[in-house]
Amino acid sequence: MSWLDAREDNHVVYVCFGSLAVLTKEQTLALASGLEKSGVHFVWVVKEEDTPRGNILDGFEDRVAGRGLVIRGWAPQVDVLGHRAVGAFLT
Repeated sequence: MSWLDAREDNHVVYVCFGSLAVLTKEQTLALASGLEKSGVHFVWVVKEEDTPRGNILDGFEDRVAGRGLVIRGWAPQVDVLGHRAVGAFLT
């Protein structure tokens, strides 16, 4: 939550596809590319079962450092969605 605390109000996109959706490698790469090119601040939750796919994100976190946060595994969704910095939810 400290990462969100450092962001402006309504300035962050929260990206989370829940427990049922499974993105393909191509979909994951497309989403990463879109987030990177958009320039928006974001929090992206990547499920633990998608962690092996995390290797395809090599370098991504470095390229979006400072404006993007990737959480692997569980995130406190209710708290994140209620945070003043979050202005959009992509699901």
